[in-house]
Amino acid sequence: MKNNKIIRAIGGIDDELIERAAPKNKKIRNRFVPWLKWVMPVAACLIVAVVIIIVPLLNNNGNNFILNLSSGNVSVRYADKLPNLPSVSNMLIYLTEDELFHKYDTDIFSGTIKEIRNIEIDFNGHTDYRAFAKIKVDDVIRGDIKSGDIVSVLLPVPINVKGLWVEDTDVISQMKAGMSGIFMPLKYDESHYREEAGAKLYFVDIAKYGLLDGERYVFLDTPKNLVFAQWAYESIANATTLYEVKQYINVMLERDRQDFEPMYIGLPVDNFNLAELHNSIEADRRAYSKLSDFFSQYNGVPDMFVFAKVIDTEQIDETPRYSASNNIRQNSSVEILSVIWNRDGSTLETISVTQYLFGGCCADEPTNLLRKGGVYLLPLTYWEQTDTWRIVDDLDVLFEVDDKGRVWSHSKYEDFKRFDGKDANILLEAITAFTSDENFSAAVSRFGLIVRSNWAILMEATFVSVIPMEDKWDNNCYENTFIVDNIISTAENLKQPDTGDEIQLISYSSLTSIHLEQGGWYLIFCAPYEDGAQIDTESIAKINDDGTISEIFTPDDYRRYHRAFEGYNGYTVEQMQKEAERAKAWNESHVK
Repeated sequence: MKNNKIIRAIGGIDDELIERAAPKNKKIRNRFVPWLKWVMPVAACLIVAVVIIIVPLLNNNGNNFILNLSSGNVSVRYADKLPNLPSVSNMLIYLTEDELFHKYDTDIFSGTIKEIRNIEIDFNGHTDYRAFAKIKVDDVIRGDIKSGDIVSVLLPVPINVKGLWVEDTDVISQMKAGMSGIFMPLKYDESHYREEAGAKLYFVDIAKYGLLDGERYVFLDTPKNLVFAQWAYESIANATTLYEVKQYINVMLERDRQDFEPMYIGLPVDNFNLAELHNSIEADRRAYSKLSDFFSQYNGVPDMFVFAKVIDTEQIDETPRYSASNNIRQNSSVEILSVIWNRDGSTLETISVTQYLFGGCCADEPTNLLRKGGVYLLPLTYWEQTDTWRIVDDLDVLFEVDDKGRVWSHSKYEDFKRFDGKDANILLEAITAFTSDENFSAAVSRFGLIVRSNWAILMEATFVSVIPMEDKWDNNCYENTFIVDNIISTAENLKQPDTGDEIQLISYSSLTSIHLEQGGWYLIFCAPYEDGAQIDTESIAKINDDGTISEIFTPDDYRRYHRAFEGYNGYTVEQMQKEAERAKAWNESHVK
């Protein structure tokens, strides 16, 4: 039957057509007469179904794609082999980071590439080559698609073609099946088409989505590294994971809801580098080089992170007479604008912050000192002796907010510099990624910091005896003998004792001074070294008869802020083991 006959038959199936479809054997026909009124409509429906399936195939002329909306002599087919194609130079229209998210209403989702195939588009003899990808959606960031959907995406150039170079397609040219990424395609409708040589192709006939260019709308997790247009996304140019990209995108989308209002407004900022400043307190540098260091240094984890505005400052010259160096102390009255994280959960409105001058000595010279009227993001540690707060590592990084709401780190380190000139919200989101982790509280406790440091082993042990002695430098110390009952948490690269071993631990304070009892059962941290394992009075807890622990420490010891088991009174040994596991889990997720 010819195409035109089939088309005419679609309009209605008459009796003659049904009669032709009926069997010629009269006996069979008579046997089924009672059912004929049901068979005839069914036969008609089957014929219609066959016609509906066949017609597009016949009209497809051997194409791989059925073009329902397109018109003219246009065809699209898969192209497993491509001819030699010339290299092409393009020039992308510049878009700001805000415009990349808000100029076009792209859907945004993370997903996995399931398939990529090149295609040939023929416009009445004029050929063009693209690629067609199928991507399984994992997580929807913006759009009306659903997790688990497999969506089709049209790519602007063919993929994996030897010798072909197209400018500004470095990102998508690395796409391969099996790779994960974050994708920002535009959803096609009937307003998206291309006309050429008298033919018109609606893109929605080929794919549900398309990429606006080959650089800026894909963040690709390749086996080697994270690939994306770093030049277009300077705010996250140093990002190495899709998690960081997702956090950044969420911040950018939130900016849209806030009409791009800056979070906070400070003073105009001179973008100086603290590393270029030098004076007598140079030795106080802690050399924090990345954001996670604020939550990883045993002696320097802040008690709180806040956005704050400086209300007033007072400078006091404490330089000794005849001294060649300046010793300027500044006390700043600071208003808390918002708290990102506070160790004890207390509510504060105004605090006093103490600093010592680093850098210039005049008001108009670069220095670490806070400026009256300035707005800062401050990692702060409380000093009980003076009832003041200190800024953690203000010799290497000092986050200052300018008069346009942008952050400047004043740092030489790339992990801090990546926030320079960016909205304060982006820095806020980066810090929140650390503090919002469910394991964060365990990770930044004194106990968790020791576990994460990998310099001590946590064990249950029985105290046997203590002997006074001298170390190899003739310092008075004590040799404490324990029997290992159980290893709770190990440390990398440290020699681990076995259960039942008798071990000797050196201390520089008598453990009997904190009332350790011979035969008593304790939870201890020990640090094995070549010259002998060590223990101190701040790293011991008594295990009670009911399996809970009680902290042991010397109230007057200057190291009281280093108490390993502070806050864990009443925990069981099993709970302490889980706390150690939580601390390590946070470390694995956030510390590189």
